[in-house]
Amino acid sequence: MTWPRAWLKNDAFCGNGMKHRHGPCLILVALLLMTSALPLTQSEGTRDLISDDSAFADFDEAITELTERWSIPGTQVTVMYNGTLFFNKGYGVADSDSATNVTNESKFRMASLSKAVTSSGILTMIQNGNISLDDRMVDLIPDLIPSALEGCDYPSHSTSYSIDNITVSQLLNHRAGFNPSSDPTYWHWDTWESRNDDCLDIDSLNTDYDDGNLAPVPMERILSEWLRRPLDYEPGSDYEYSNIGYQILGQIIEAQSGMGYEAYILENVLTPMGIDSMSIGMTMPDQRAKDEVTYYDYEEDTSPCHFPSGEDGNGDPIFETAADPDCGGFVVEEKDGGGGWIATAADYARFLAHIDGTMTTTAFNNSFEYF
Repeated sequence: MTWPRAWLKNDAFCGNGMKHRHGPCLILVALLLMTSALPLTQSEGTRDLISDDSAFADFDEAITELTERWSIPGTQVTVMYNGTLFFNKGYGVADSDSATNVTNESKFRMASLSKAVTSSGILTMIQNGNISLDDRMVDLIPDLIPSALEGCDYPSHSTSYSIDNITVSQLLNHRAGFNPSSDPTYWHWDTWESRNDDCLDIDSLNTDYDDGNLAPVPMERILSEWLRRPLDYEPGSDYEYSNIGYQILGQIIEAQSGMGYEAYILENVLTPMGIDSMSIGMTMPDQRAKDEVTYYDYEEDTSPCHFPSGEDGNGDPIFETAADPDCGGFVVEEKDGGGGWIATAADYARFLAHIDGTMTTTAFNNSFEYF
């Protein structure tokens, strides 16, 4: 048997934002071995046949050495071949204080791996005829299109292009005109309040969110404010990785389905795949899911929490300083379509196997060609 191609994906929330970092943080490792010298037909569902441990002894030892070398508290590894799980194991601790071990049921934040899940939801809507790749963004999310604001040139910016030109395809392919150098989907309330930008309605934000006492700003409002600004480049002319684009895709799913983003994905993407561990994560430790791990930042970064803990004597919000993974990095639940999912490694491997066509369900047709 030969394994001619392998995809090792290591992407996790290990500090401030969705960054790829090495060091003492908990990570999700999903390993999917694709293509086969011995093709097998895989129908709906999955066959979980865990191999004899001795067959993966060297691999097991290598993962152990890797975690020790980089001082990683806990790791979860899955190997899938032709739709079958051959290796599925947790290493280290899910929480250092309680010494709780990582198990196969431990759930990890997936960070930007969530974008593939959002794209899958868009695929189902295309297959169902709800939308098309060529549809204009502004036609699909009319409630998020901003109103004019005094002092801002919107909707008549000096460029020959505008948000009216953005299509679903461009959002999917990070070609919609948004530059990630200033990404509002991470902004703390203090960042909004201090911005000197004529196209952001700071006065209304202060009124609507009680000068920050009702922070954080929900994603719908973030997008609506940002769409009033001029684009950074002509849609379709360049590639710039964009969290904003995938947050908009999540809103398209909601607007065109009449369902919440998470509910739509669960019903139309994950449940047909037999996946039941995945959900949108929560920022605050006391709100996290059963079996979700604790997160660590290897640089021990701290930031003001996005959620106010009270008011000072002047009625202004108090944002306590906290470790980035707990509430100082960003608001996980608001990042849903761009980076909010949590999962086990095994279930994400199942998801990938459906995307590459190794496994099939009635929810997808020609998924690999789409992706």
